[in-house]
Amino acid sequence: MSEILAPAGNPLKLRVAALYGADAVYLAGQRFGLRYAADNFTDDQLRDACIFAKQHGVRVYVTMNAFSFDDELADMPAYVRYLEEIGVQAVIVSDPGVAHIINDSSNLRIHVSTQASTINSWSARFWQRLGAKRVVLGREASIADAIRIKKGAELEVEMFVHGSMCMAFSGNCTISNYTAGRDSNRGGCSHACRLDYRLLDSHANVVSTAPFMSSKDLMGLQLIPEMVATGIDSFKIEGRMKSPWYVASTVLAYRSARDEQKFKRHLLEDLPNRGLTQANLKGPAGSDSVSLEGHQRSGFDMAGYVMEMPDDSHIAVWLNNPVGRDQSLELLNQDGELEPLDTSDLRDAAGNRLDKGKPNSVVIVPRSAGAEPFRVIRLAHAS
Repeated sequence: MSEILAPAGNPLKLRVAALYGADAVYLAGQRFGLRYAADNFTDDQLRDACIFAKQHGVRVYVTMNAFSFDDELADMPAYVRYLEEIGVQAVIVSDPGVAHIINDSSNLRIHVSTQASTINSWSARFWQRLGAKRVVLGREASIADAIRIKKGAELEVEMFVHGSMCMAFSGNCTISNYTAGRDSNRGGCSHACRLDYRLLDSHANVVSTAPFMSSKDLMGLQLIPEMVATGIDSFKIEGRMKSPWYVASTVLAYRSARDEQKFKRHLLEDLPNRGLTQANLKGPAGSDSVSLEGHQRSGFDMAGYVMEMPDDSHIAVWLNNPVGRDQSLELLNQDGELEPLDTSDLRDAAGNRLDKGKPNSVVIVPRSAGAEPFRVIRLAHAS
């Protein structure tokens, strides 16, 4: 069955992804990856992540998709041997040289990153000869392209089905180098494409001002049954830097579409987004895939998550945002339903009554039916 592959930007998001039904997660260590701002895993956290994932039947893939210079690669053989030792199932790479090092140093599976811009079967066969077992197609590829590549190269094929889209070809962008002195191909993207730009005519008159390089967000939910039927091996959800609520909602929505052909669009439409598009999945994206509104639509704010159940009738909640007594909260259960939480008797961890719980603190509230550790909770009104 096609895999649901979720982002795990930190240990909490890993646990949330597993709880809500992900088959696999992708995450990064503190070396050789492309997300400087993510809460990347230390070596010890990677070991713990693999232990947890194995206990819950979840596969772990580690991103090593930065393009590196020779003097940065000396430690890589030891690092990949460590990843193999702790139980990582695959590494995600963009650089053919990195693939060679991995093959020479370990028996780890190689998955080719979308950064490699693979959109044809000839490129896929090149990677296959380097030992790759799977290719993450460039976002420019359609489902029809994926079918041809899978047949032509006899590789597993992974496609992005949800999340932010880059305006450049498979993320090969240098705008951040110019605007911020940061290299997006080495983890430093400053998202300059999301800004307003002025379009000038030949006389330097302003024709328009708009974020005309900003893409809408990808949502391939309705296409999941077709993608299952055509044999796409893995459905990848973008978003290692997004919230645990985002991880839970996207995993639930795509799992329901895959397993039951039920399309819980509300779970995705309630998330912050720049407008939603199928992008290139059914053919080349048109001008309607550009997000001209100039801002990200607000969604519901995450209130926190269930830490533990101190007794049969209460839950301890870690708060990300302030929550007042009688403020409406909703817990996302395993079926994608929202369960109201009663905050009329809000208490701190010592049992004292509270008028308001502060961020980064624990509060005790009555338990709902679907509550268990790492269930996520949101404020019931959109921001």
